Amino acid sequence: MLIPNNPEIDFAELNRRIAEEAARYRASPARAAPLPVFAPSSAPPPTLPDSWEALIVLEDEALVSGAYSYLLGRLATAEELQQGLAQLWGGLDKFEWLAALRYSAEGLAHGAAVHGLRRARLKVRLRAIPLLGRLLLSAYASLNAEARERHYRARFTLQQRQQAQLQAQVAQLQHLLEQQVQQLASLQALQAPQVVTPVSPPAVPAALAAIPESFYRAFEDRFRGDEATLRERLAYYLPLLAEVAPLQQGLPLVDIGCGRGEWLQMLPAGCARIGIDLNALNVAACHERGLAAEQADALYWLAAQAPGSVAVISAFHVIEHLSFAQLNTLLDECLRVLAPGGLLIFETPNPENLITAATHFYTDPTHRHPLPPALTEFLVQFKGFAEVTLHRLNPIPREYALDEDSEVARRCDALFYGPQDYAVTARR
Repeated sequence: MLIPNNPEIDFAELNRRIAEEAARYRASPARAAPLPVFAPSSAPPPTLPDSWEALIVLEDEALVSGAYSYLLGRLATAEELQQGLAQLWGGLDKFEWLAALRYSAEGLAHGAAVHGLRRARLKVRLRAIPLLGRLLLSAYASLNAEARERHYRARFTLQQRQQAQLQAQVAQLQHLLEQQVQQLASLQALQAPQVVTPVSPPAVPAALAAIPESFYRAFEDRFRGDEATLRERLAYYLPLLAEVAPLQQGLPLVDIGCGRGEWLQMLPAGCARIGIDLNALNVAACHERGLAAEQADALYWLAAQAPGSVAVISAFHVIEHLSFAQLNTLLDECLRVLAPGGLLIFETPNPENLITAATHFYTDPTHRHPLPPALTEFLVQFKGFAEVTLHRLNPIPREYALDEDSEVARRCDALFYGPQDYAVTARR
């Protein structure tokens, strides 16, 4: 009960009302229902994937549970969960395991939409053939051994080059550090003795978490523009190809970061072409269009090619994703791989347009920093390319510009409504 300590409050009446409410609560039938158990340590149920793209980025228990839900339309039993994990942890390729589940009798009956499983399904079928299957799998592996060896050799070669560059940078930093130590010692000899507090080097920022391929594919579909718009913009480059002699002689055009393959599809008939992209979903989309494309890191892929073996290298909105060291290596490899007379095409957002530089550029979470046209032009020239040309492209439509004839309006138009992209083209 309440203790009376305020003469202005009728505590007897308050105590009587509290007693009535307590009695009514105890007599209430709803009180007999048990309260839900509060278990803060229990984990929430896993979110099951609702699409093929959401499924293939999962791993371990989430992958097995999600695969049974999406591919078979039911939950996995405890035994199926353990069996699937044992197969995956035992070294079975993830896509082979998914193909076996999708094309089982139960998976065929459910009919979930999938793509990019043709090779995995073939290997599952070969593995199921007694005795002969192992021989066929070995033959299949032998057919792909050369490509795998070329890939690993290229990675090793590139890593050797990068290691040599890193060692040179370390040696230069050590030399600078020795100079600074000598200067500090000279200053200390001239000044009164004092305690020098060592300054710790700045911490290296942690790398960004990997972005799922399904997210980036959806992001490009949303922000990059529809196919008709992309084709209209890319058509600008078609006349440049007519003057590339190595392309007419049969050497291929290589498109780095080929995406869904719009540029590759626009090339003239008879033109050899190949797309390179890190995103497996983009590569699968190119294959569905009948285009040659490989899922690979462009630096490793270029390092594996013979000198002078490519006619054109294009990269639309790629270089802004690279560090300076990666861009430096990319230009070295392009110069080596392009045939004499070959063409280089790099397109990137134009920071001369302040809206692009301050807003649109940072919509993509994988962009590093804008590259001013003068810097890219100078870097391409410095690397030894010839006929380096800047192309400022895709200005804001005129109807959005300032409707005024003045110097202020013209300057605002240039800064806010000017070209949103630019390209650098050059010859080997």
